[in-house]
Amino acid sequence: MSNKNLNAELEEEKKETNKKQSKGRKLVDRLLIIIIVICFAVGIYLLVKPIVIKNRQDQITDELNERIDSGLMEPIVVPIDANPVEGESYDYYGDYETDPYEINYADLPDGNVELIPLGRLEIPKIHVNLPILEYATRVQLRYGLAHVETTAKPGEDGNNAMLGHRMLDSGRHLNRLDEVAIGDKITINTGSVLYTYEVIEMVVIDPAVLMDYVEKDYGMPTLTLITCDPIPTWEHRLLCIAKEVDRTPLEKTDENSDNDSD
Repeated sequence: MSNKNLNAELEEEKKETNKKQSKGRKLVDRLLIIIIVICFAVGIYLLVKPIVIKNRQDQITDELNERIDSGLMEPIVVPIDANPVEGESYDYYGDYETDPYEINYADLPDGNVELIPLGRLEIPKIHVNLPILEYATRVQLRYGLAHVETTAKPGEDGNNAMLGHRMLDSGRHLNRLDEVAIGDKITINTGSVLYTYEVIEMVVIDPAVLMDYVEKDYGMPTLTLITCDPIPTWEHRLLCIAKEVDRTPLEKTDENSDNDSD
């Protein structure tokens, strides 16, 4: 074989090798682009998802407050798994194998939960304005305060115990409860009566003794708000205990008067 033919053959092999390498680089480049796009999309999703969940939670909270203010007290039905709170758990009650107030969700139809409003609680000092919902499970806590079923309701004698999330975002739910002090006022609007409470004690306790406070009888109508402490480790429970100092009947709206006359 002449040198000319050999050089031509080598040149052809070189071109063929370069083509294969070029194809390989293009394939790698495409894969890298796909991976970058996927990572970007996942990043956007992870950033946007919490915002969407919070907005949906707030929408339902606002709707519940509107219903309470109207005096209609109509429940809202939500899916069990909708709008979860990051890290939510049943650790309020201390050393229990199961939550003593847990609902058997398997017994609920269609995988939905009724959010049953009892009233609306306000703490003006820290700008809290939340619906009070019957049953203390993770679903109710996503949208407001959860009333412990075995304790007194607003207007009843005894201790009215409620749980609330201490959200990581400043100002959400009971995030700022530690700023409340003895003498501060709390109100509960049931749609028909406005109850006013005065804070008499702020205490941080071990979860193991929480039920002693939940079940305590102070000999007068009281309110006990319960949340986790400190942020963000949650080893203890922060309690705000208040006594009822006033109750004022609320005037019914025209809409409610019409409903009563039907």
